[in-house]
Amino acid sequence: MNKKIIISIIILIILIPSILIYNNVRKKQYYNNLKENIQDDIKKVLYLIYPHCEVENVIGDLLLEESQNDYYGIDKKKLLDIDGKSYCQIKAKAKCIEESKLTWKTYIKCKNYKDQGFN
Repeated sequence: MNKKIIISIIILIILIPSILIYNNVRKKQYYNNLKENIQDDIKKVLYLIYPHCEVENVIGDLLLEESQNDYYGIDKKKLLDIDGKSYCQIKAKAKCIEESKLTWKTYIKCKNYKDQGFN
């Protein structure tokens, strides 16, 4: 009887952290894919707003939210959170690296997730 209890406890000690680690890896993968899949849309919007940037000019942050998707023509399904109900916000911190050439770093904020650097 004691052996069964001990074996059950050992299995639980191994199983619970494994499930938690798997869920964290799955979430991180989901959010990385979300950021990757929105890059073309961010590029389109940034170049629409800043078609002729100059290196000296400071470019502000671009914030994409569900309410703006119709305006920018972004499929809001691309911003769908992992829960399938809420939507993530996307922030692109852009800068002009050459005349009329932009680069940016993408951050996301979702219901239960927020990239470090999303302020």
